Amino acid sequence: MAKRDIKYGNDSFKIWEKHNSNISFEVLFWDLWVAILLDRKFDNKWDLMVNYLYNNHSHYSSGNCEAMVTHIHHLRDELSSKGLEAYELIVGLDGDFLKKQTLKATKKVIDLNFQNKEKSEWMHCTPRKMCIDNALQGSWHKFPINPKKHADALRKKFKKKTMYTKGQTSALYDKLYAYIEKYETKVSLAELLALYRAFLSVILENMENIDDSYGYIGDLSVEVFRKYLELDWRQLPIESQDYFIDIIKYVIWEDYGLTYEIYPLMFDSLTESESIKAESILKVERNELIEFHFEYQAENALTILGSLYEKNNEFDKFPYIAKEMSTRAWKRITTLSKAAEITGKDKIALDVYEVAIKEHENSTERFRGDHTEYLRKEYTKLKARITKRNNKNT
Repeated sequence: MAKRDIKYGNDSFKIWEKHNSNISFEVLFWDLWVAILLDRKFDNKWDLMVNYLYNNHSHYSSGNCEAMVTHIHHLRDELSSKGLEAYELIVGLDGDFLKKQTLKATKKVIDLNFQNKEKSEWMHCTPRKMCIDNALQGSWHKFPINPKKHADALRKKFKKKTMYTKGQTSALYDKLYAYIEKYETKVSLAELLALYRAFLSVILENMENIDDSYGYIGDLSVEVFRKYLELDWRQLPIESQDYFIDIIKYVIWEDYGLTYEIYPLMFDSLTESESIKAESILKVERNELIEFHFEYQAENALTILGSLYEKNNEFDKFPYIAKEMSTRAWKRITTLSKAAEITGKDKIALDVYEVAIKEHENSTERFRGDHTEYLRKEYTKLKARITKRNNKNT
């Protein structure tokens, strides 16, 4: 029986050379398939193709979608840098060959039906991976003492590959706690910052392989995170910009609930300059996350921004951010309204609910609010409390 000649996307299709120029580069089958679909399905419009993939993939293929989009973006940039158009890659190809490859392209690129081993080099370096890597240790070189030494030591406390069962987490807790306790009583403030920061990232690297049903590792992580935020980093040679970029990115990408109740501590007692910097960082991060279609992380950034405004009593910004939040989550809306109500700013407290609910009602987005009815009830209760107070004072 003849052996099937299966071609994967990362296999070489040909070396492409442009006549009368010095341009020469390797064309992968991924490049061929993308060029075919651009020409035959998307009218040679890159953005049309990318948006189609984002809007028509299932939740289970989101990783492949991001990988595919990353390859498409890199291919577009590569061709643009050489003054080429994608359709030039398929000029002169045999009709029967193109028909066969169109079917393959549809399966691989449109249906996202491929395995990890088929990925191109570009597809392994997605924006998500870069963002996570950056959130874990992207700013460590700006620290007074780089946390890498402690991170390397803490990583050795973990098994190489196997999963930690819930019955094994107590022993793991003991090892991690012993390491923290060993250093935190005798090191400088700068090294404490490095020690705690290293611990936070190493835990995040390994949490997926830990059954923390008993909560040992989660509780320790929350404790260390609190200690980290309570350190007086202003006494150290680290710029506020670098401090906030590092920890904000970490909180945005931490999705195990290890920072949720604690992170507002980072906004305690901010100067006006620090508040402006933190706000700017969060807005930039959110815009980039939206651009990459990272909806969950973009929502995290928006929630954190609301916490910044709430902790610093920036009441004039409450209605603005409530409109951005709409009714997709309830607690961030009730928190803003309650903060305004406590300080006697009843109009703002009401406005927060009103603009969030109105934004939901006017929204045509795919991802609309899920907590509208609950927020309407809380709004009604707030109006009743305000009326009662006003009547009592008259």
